[in-house]
Amino acid sequence: MTKQVRVKLSYAGRSDTDVVTQGVGVVDGMTNNPKLVNPPINPADLKTEVGTYASLIAAAADGGKKAIAERHKQRAVVVKMLRQLGHWVEANCNDDAAILQSSGFQQQATPVRTSPQPLAGPPSFKVDNGPNSGQAIMRGKPVPKAVSYTARYAPMGPDGKPGSWTEMHPVTVIRSITVTGLTPGTTYAFQMRALGRLGYTDWSDSVTRMSM
Repeated sequence: MTKQVRVKLSYAGRSDTDVVTQGVGVVDGMTNNPKLVNPPINPADLKTEVGTYASLIAAAADGGKKAIAERHKQRAVVVKMLRQLGHWVEANCNDDAAILQSSGFQQQATPVRTSPQPLAGPPSFKVDNGPNSGQAIMRGKPVPKAVSYTARYAPMGPDGKPGSWTEMHPVTVIRSITVTGLTPGTTYAFQMRALGRLGYTDWSDSVTRMSM
């Protein structure tokens, strides 16, 4: 399948000098171009309008309001002609980038699409006791491009290993996650993981803290 080529036709934000330069390039490229015959606008007519535009740019250099208004009006005329010609070139260049460029127009860059990448890793965080008894607050650092985060906690057993994990509802912000219903005097292990476009990260290393 032939890749479709497109003409760059955005003039917003481009300086008057850039537009004139583009116009001159199109006049040169389209004049007697054997690959692009019978364009809807005669290159000679475009040359005349671009010349007028260039003269008005010079006249408006002193900041006169009337001259500036005339320059803006002529810019719109030239841009309209360039866009009309650009669309015609795009439709008649047979998706050949060389023919497009011979017209004096520039080819619109093809957006580069990158595949989703795994997240950098599980979030890092710390755990503080909350303001009330039986509370803990998990404070995490966001992981770039993460969609959401899940936290979990478990009481530490006599063997120093976590018991049954309680998984919390996913959240999108992890600056402060409050855990309630903890047993005072019991040490808990806390973990977090992040969800990206390719799935979850591993669970983080455990952070332990005694509930107060």
